[in-house]
Amino acid sequence: FERLFADGIRIVLATSAKQAELHFHRGLLGVEDLIHAATSKDDVEHSKPCPDIFEAALRRVRPLGASEVLVVGDSPWDVKAACRVGLRTVAVRCGGFPDADLIAAKTEPHPGEGGHGRVFGAGDVSEPHRPLRRRQDHA
Repeated sequence: FERLFADGIRIVLATSAKQAELHFHRGLLGVEDLIHAATSKDDVEHSKPCPDIFEAALRRVRPLGASEVLVVGDSPWDVKAACRVGLRTVAVRCGGFPDADLIAAKTEPHPGEGGHGRVFGAGDVSEPHRPLRRRQDHA
């Protein structure tokens, strides 16, 4: 978060957790001063995989539009919700979901939606991901 903040990137948290949980975790992580805004389950009618939370997050970063925003999510629900709003998405593996579930989430049709966002990973998300290699420090 510190690097993104230092580079002028606005960080907006969009969580399906309740506001009290969000507040607790922000304090626990010590990132209160790095967060531009946040949305929680309490701010919207429907939680992920409905796109309501990401729509609320987009309202908090106006005048930026969907094409200028990148979602980092760790669940199929994050990917589905972001894609339903047309947001580019990086799916990370820390949520414990298999790659196949994250990949399938971007392609699942949603009635009434015009298109899907694009999901990025180490390569195209439709290809199996390779684990990242640690850089060896040389003495």
